[in-house]
Amino acid sequence: MKKDEEFQLLTKSTQWGELSEIEKVVIMEKRIVFVRWLGIVCAAVTVPFLGYQWAAFMFGIIGFAAVYNMVFQFYIIAKKREWLLKPAIITVGDIMMASAVVFITGGIHSDFFVVYFLIAILSAIRFGGRAAGISTLLSIVFYSLVIFLRGPVHLVYDLANILFRMGFVATTGIFVGYVGDKARQVELDLQRELDQAHAHLNESTALLNANLELDSVLEVAVTQSRLLIDAEFALILPKGSGLSFLPRDLKDSYDRPYYSSARTDAVMREEDMMYIVDLFKDVTRLSPIFQKRISGESSVELVECHMNSKLAHILNVKENIMYNLVSVQLFTGETEIGTLYLLKTHKPSQELRKTTLNALSVFTLRISAAITNSLMYTQSRMQAVTDSVTGLYNHRFLHEYLNDEIKKVVEQNTPLSLIVLDVDSFKQFNDMYGHSIGDTALRSVAEMIRPAIKERGIAARFGGDEFVIILPGVPHQDALAVAESIRARAKNYRHFTQNQALATLSISLGVATAPQSGVTSHTLFHAADLALYEAKHAGKNVVRSAESMHAFGESQDDHLTALGEHRELADAIASVQRDLDIVNPQMVETLLAALKAKDLGTYEHSMSVSFYAERLARRLGLTDQEVETIRIGALIHDVGKIGIPDYILTKAAKLTKEEYEMIKEHPTIGAEILKPLHLYEGYLPIVRYHHEWVNGNGYPHQLKGIEIPIEARIVAICDAFDAMTSNRPYKAAMSYEKALFTIENLVDEQFDQEVWRHFHEMIQEEISVIAN
Repeated sequence: MKKDEEFQLLTKSTQWGELSEIEKVVIMEKRIVFVRWLGIVCAAVTVPFLGYQWAAFMFGIIGFAAVYNMVFQFYIIAKKREWLLKPAIITVGDIMMASAVVFITGGIHSDFFVVYFLIAILSAIRFGGRAAGISTLLSIVFYSLVIFLRGPVHLVYDLANILFRMGFVATTGIFVGYVGDKARQVELDLQRELDQAHAHLNESTALLNANLELDSVLEVAVTQSRLLIDAEFALILPKGSGLSFLPRDLKDSYDRPYYSSARTDAVMREEDMMYIVDLFKDVTRLSPIFQKRISGESSVELVECHMNSKLAHILNVKENIMYNLVSVQLFTGETEIGTLYLLKTHKPSQELRKTTLNALSVFTLRISAAITNSLMYTQSRMQAVTDSVTGLYNHRFLHEYLNDEIKKVVEQNTPLSLIVLDVDSFKQFNDMYGHSIGDTALRSVAEMIRPAIKERGIAARFGGDEFVIILPGVPHQDALAVAESIRARAKNYRHFTQNQALATLSISLGVATAPQSGVTSHTLFHAADLALYEAKHAGKNVVRSAESMHAFGESQDDHLTALGEHRELADAIASVQRDLDIVNPQMVETLLAALKAKDLGTYEHSMSVSFYAERLARRLGLTDQEVETIRIGALIHDVGKIGIPDYILTKAAKLTKEEYEMIKEHPTIGAEILKPLHLYEGYLPIVRYHHEWVNGNGYPHQLKGIEIPIEARIVAICDAFDAMTSNRPYKAAMSYEKALFTIENLVDEQFDQEVWRHFHEMIQEEISVIAN
């Protein structure tokens, strides 16, 4: 579905229904005022063809009609709109004018009698049967008066004429009014249903965007989908190919069914869930229980079915009654990421209306967007803690994980084993075969580690050729067995280069276990590192234990200890530097790619804001490091818009209050996206505060003046200027001069005075260059 189709689907056929009763009457009354003016003009054209007496009378009618119309146009519609809801007020004048015209054109013989009929019908359509009755009663009174004034009166003939004509008007008007009442009630019911669907959509969307964790998004999606159509059961089946970028352990944890049942105490047994999954995931296998496929304009697929006994028992619902099964595929771009299934009892009184199906279609689009955002967020987080060469965790995550697990050793008195692994003579390996083959060898070592540790712990690349394995709850002897199995796999490594040279490698490993070797991450790591160096000194390609070293007493080589401490520090510094140099740009590119996929306009805007902000920061005399922080921070200042629904970002019309409140959440969402990525702490002030105003009226924290970081004040003015001078879905671009004038009027209110002065000079110089 195209990007703007969600908004079109949501608003399709609802624009009139969204108006209040008064707004509808005002729109209709404005059209009637126009028709009255047209009638007045037509009446004026007839004056030259009337005798003197009737011409004067017609002028009186025209004057009355003009005054009457102006009262409606300039007073009632403008100031007293609530009067328009009173049928008598807006029909008596029309009936009086109609009676005057009937009087002039022949009284009882006038062909303009049909105007009474039109007024009654119009009243019935606008206000229902009661209004048609009032209109008919007033018509009888004025028509009788016309007949009496025109004279002579033929009591029987004229009375029969009045009864016949007005009876026809009354019968038709009241019948149309009755039908109108029924139609109006249906409209109100549909409007109520639409309002409920919109409210549920807004609430559900807010819940979807409240948390970017994939588990939470999927759980909210399945629960809110079920509530939206009041279904008995809902199921989301993520598709593994959509999670292909994730590490195997994470992919396995997400690639499972997510369900929601109307029974609050429902807990599915694994075998029951597997039966449901097998039944739902392949539509061709549903043919024994499906009777009919219903096609329609909705993007959801609706099927009527009878529940088989086993499924009815699992779901605790009745069998042998009709059910609706709704299914829809979820996509991110061209990639299918899962399928949503909903099972609802088929009841005529609770029929799935098109409004509800449209709302569900829109919500599934938002689910897909939320899952996409979550996948992007998960991917960004994984890149922040993952080594780009091997796919294992990196140095920073290793220490965080180890510190958390060490606390459990102390609190729960459980063992924790740590294995340090080093590729023997790796420098010579790289020199002999090249860095490309070296990277291939490192990836092969990572693949040797994964099956050895399985789900018992984690592995990380610690340095250039060094790996660390953490095994919570694994005793020392079991850890030695794991280390030995990895060493044996490495011994069998064979790789033929392009020149048909045979590359082999070996590894040395050191093992330490808490609490025996220490109860802090530093002491445990140091013990394992010493064991590794003992393995190196023992001839390489062996496993050594810190525990066996303790058995020989404390008379270890002081030089070995010092060497280990120096090497640990050097490797830590090198690894952190590598994270800063490699992971950071990758992360920026990933976040920008997510933003570009979400909304190309926002991505291009971010690039422009970064261009302005970097130049402005230099003019303000900031250091090179500060300028670089502002440049990158400006690039990702709108990253929180990843969490805003597409239909709001691309909406061409004015945002509603609720939609604007959702837009105002993007600084907070952006900060939440960056917060777990510790390398981005320097950019958080820009992302979080670029919509704060110096007078305290900004958002989200209402900071004032210098409470707002200078980085955010710089990006704020660049953000506003580029927004004003760029074409948007809802407005055309301003000229540079007009944008500068607009910003100048907001200095000391929205923008900082000093930042504005330098920005103004910078843009004026640019304008001068363009002019010349």
